[in-house]
Amino acid sequence: MNELNRNYINGQWVSWAGEMIDVHEAGTGDVIARVPAAGADEMEQAIAAADAAFESWSESTLEERIKVLEQLHAGLKERAPEIAETVCREVGIPIKLATPIQAGMPAAVTKSYLKLLPDFPFTEQSGNSEVQYAPVGVVGCIRHNNVLNFR
Repeated sequence: MNELNRNYINGQWVSWAGEMIDVHEAGTGDVIARVPAAGADEMEQAIAAADAAFESWSESTLEERIKVLEQLHAGLKERAPEIAETVCREVGIPIKLATPIQAGMPAAVTKSYLKLLPDFPFTEQSGNSEVQYAPVGVVGCIRHNNVLNFR
């Protein structure tokens, strides 16, 4: 059984000694992992960290952003088998679907962004107006855990 007794906040792993949540295998009901029952305090810390990083990230160059996305893409491809197996066990989707959909689509979508970015019109004219596509801030989101990874 895998026990992750830490949260990833502000670019580092933070130890957790609080309540844990059991993760069950969809097909058997067996406990296959335990994860922190993080709450509002941890969410606030994560949002504060993201907010603090927003200014420098929003001023980063296109080349810097592309490099980050390239690293994300490489990591998603490298860990695709682990991602597929984890989703297969947690959600119950067959591994033959989990591999191309749950593990493959996030990497494919990231790769498509990498192809679009060099020529993306971050500023464009619309009549007498100029439209700028720019970062506007940080979002904290809690979503259900059975959504497809690439949505």
